[in-house]
Amino acid sequence: MIYTISRDELQNAIAALDRILADTRFVDFHAEAKSLKAAALRKKALLAFEPPSAVAVNELLNHNRIASVEDLRAVLVQDFSDYQTWLRYAETNPLSVFHPRGKRLDENGCRDRIVDHLNAQMRARNLLVVIEQYFVDSNRCDITAAAMIDGSRRLLVVEVKGQWHRELFTAASAQLHERYSSHPDAAQQGIYLVLWFGPGESLAGRQTHEVKSPAELKNMIEQRIPPHIRGLIDVVVLDLSLKSRA
Repeated sequence: MIYTISRDELQNAIAALDRILADTRFVDFHAEAKSLKAAALRKKALLAFEPPSAVAVNELLNHNRIASVEDLRAVLVQDFSDYQTWLRYAETNPLSVFHPRGKRLDENGCRDRIVDHLNAQMRARNLLVVIEQYFVDSNRCDITAAAMIDGSRRLLVVEVKGQWHRELFTAASAQLHERYSSHPDAAQQGIYLVLWFGPGESLAGRQTHEVKSPAELKNMIEQRIPPHIRGLIDVVVLDLSLKSRA
């Protein structure tokens, strides 16, 4: 009988499955309910999907122009990777701007400097980058990159969190996915950008922890992202620790 729920309208099906998952009387059916809910959420994410036109794909391949939100994600993830390399090896020691007077910057200060660096590449691709764009219910997304694709606006949302933030392990789903990537122009996708300042800095509000590297932290965060959105969100951990240049 539980499988008949998936025949209902998506919103009704998801609500019914949530009630089943919240009720311990149906614990024997929770595995099936989770699977059905994940499938329903995937269908919901694809409701507004429109495949890029042949012209858009041609522009992407020949002129490196953005054809979809997936392209935006891939481009920005690569930009963050290139930025990490520059931070680590540039002769001008660019990491120093994140440690004025020997103290690390807060999240907003780090975000502003990251956007300052990436802005030139974004403008060259005709992308508009906005800091703290307002969404529904006065929520403010840290960074958004907007592109016009086939006459329609598409958004890539980026949530920034320092490793010290108490919501470090929940913000990818509770903030990025539920508040921002659910925007009609965002195609349920986004990037979760985490700022790493080293093992000596607190982690998710805990002063002592055993996480030693950005790669280890990235793996921990990815493991905590709900399965139904793992393919929609990229986790990027940017190493801003001074020891990364050692």
